[in-house]
Amino acid sequence: MMDAARARHDGPIFLAEASEWEVDRSVSWLNAEGAPGADAVLDFPRHDAALESLETGSAEPLLEVLTEQGADADSMAFFLGSHDLDRLPNVVEDGRARRALRVAQLLLPGSPVLYYGEELDLANATTGTGQDYAMRAPMPWSAGPGAGFTDGTPWFPPDPSFSIGTNVNDEAHDPASMLSLVHTLMRVREAWQLDADPPTTYRMDEARLLCFIRETSQGALGVEVNLSGDTVGA
Repeated sequence: MMDAARARHDGPIFLAEASEWEVDRSVSWLNAEGAPGADAVLDFPRHDAALESLETGSAEPLLEVLTEQGADADSMAFFLGSHDLDRLPNVVEDGRARRALRVAQLLLPGSPVLYYGEELDLANATTGTGQDYAMRAPMPWSAGPGAGFTDGTPWFPPDPSFSIGTNVNDEAHDPASMLSLVHTLMRVREAWQLDADPPTTYRMDEARLLCFIRETSQGALGVEVNLSGDTVGA
């Protein structure tokens, strides 16, 4: 299937969804029996470890998974949400912690995968009915009618919160918004050529801080992510 799609289209990207918590079994989906496979595999271990690190206030669970993955971390797709999962604000109450997770997601090795609306820090919708409606409401582009998504009637009605700041138009003009943070981190990825998967080293100088250095052709990019709700001194 993947060979046929690659023959017909220029540069398709395949993500494998394999609910494996053992790294060697996860990456087996990428090159099965020597045949070209998926480009990346959704990183369930890293997803769970990231949430555990926030819950415990310690970087250790996430650092343990990253260390175990080693060079295979470059082939993992770090995701935090999907149509099957409650949106992050409904799981992680602390807005600072959610911002910290975005920094880790967009700057760690591997391919970051954002479910639509995550760049806005979108919460579950409170309107609509049906399967997973809370995670599948229309994308809020503006505070206008239909959240700027459509002039018609969408499959689920836009949530009222979309008209009070949580939409693309409002967040694009707010330098402190999640959308502005995501844009900044994407520019960092591009400027430092992180998609080229440079070597990464990790350390945990302080239990609450995940520290890593990415050795790129532009130099060494050092990142510290505070995974606790506490202020960490310099």
